[in-house]
Amino acid sequence: MQRRTFLTFYWLILSTELFDQASQYSPCDADRQREQAYSTAISLETRLSSLSKSLQETLVQMEEAQARVWEKDTQTGPIVRVLHDHQNALRDLEKAGQTLEVEIAQVSHFLAQK
Repeated sequence: MQRRTFLTFYWLILSTELFDQASQYSPCDADRQREQAYSTAISLETRLSSLSKSLQETLVQMEEAQARVWEKDTQTGPIVRVLHDHQNALRDLEKAGQTLEVEIAQVSHFLAQK
């Protein structure tokens, strides 16, 4: 369903652009261009589908590898958990810092206007 939605959306964009440009072409040339655009949309949909499948397979492999590393029986599991927690804490601090920078910029902008 999503593929059809994407294909339809892409086709609508391309066909609108082609119709706008079609005024300078003969009807036969405009039809050929629309067919070429539709063929391109189908090709893109096929590539995206393949990429999506490949990405899903990679994610499954990563999850399996992560499960093996996080097992309690391994020596690296606890270390990886601690590193993961630290990484999450650093990410949260970075987000908080970015939010603070945005808020400071907004306040500075507001004060500069007065």
